[in-house]
Amino acid sequence: MTECMESSGDHPVLEEFLLHHSCDTAKARLAFHVYLNLAEVRGWRDVKLHFCKKLQTPFVTGRPTLGGDLEAAFPMAMEDSLTHQQIQSLFSSLSADDHSFNRVMLAVCASDTSIVYYKVSNDIVKPEPLDASDARKQEWEQRAAKRRIQAAECIESYCQHQSQQHDEMPP
Repeated sequence: MTECMESSGDHPVLEEFLLHHSCDTAKARLAFHVYLNLAEVRGWRDVKLHFCKKLQTPFVTGRPTLGGDLEAAFPMAMEDSLTHQQIQSLFSSLSADDHSFNRVMLAVCASDTSIVYYKVSNDIVKPEPLDASDARKQEWEQRAAKRRIQAAECIESYCQHQSQQHDEMPP
């Protein structure tokens, strides 16, 4: 798909996945890209790669929040398309650790390595209450503030170190 996804072949998680599952390497790399995005960028917990024998394709599971429900992400390239019947087969086929899914996120991966997630449900789902989305926003803002503080501390430490080295230099 892209150089970024093609060069991720020496990551231990991907290597172990490919060792245990005989699947299309391009699909495995796409799933690994989604795995990294959910774990590293979106901060999901318990992120794992799985292989669906029935569909002969990899997929990713994880928890969006600490203690949250297990969710599934089905990776696909932007050029791919799914019929309604194929989407329905996701609900009946994808399972992990004896857990089936009534909602699946389609992880549509573009060639520029960006990913767009679409939540697809097997039935009608009421929108989440406003206070739940506010809580998630507040949690994200707290994490962002913590990262800003850590970055400022690192910069301050670096500047102090540089200043000490400059003071120790002979005139």
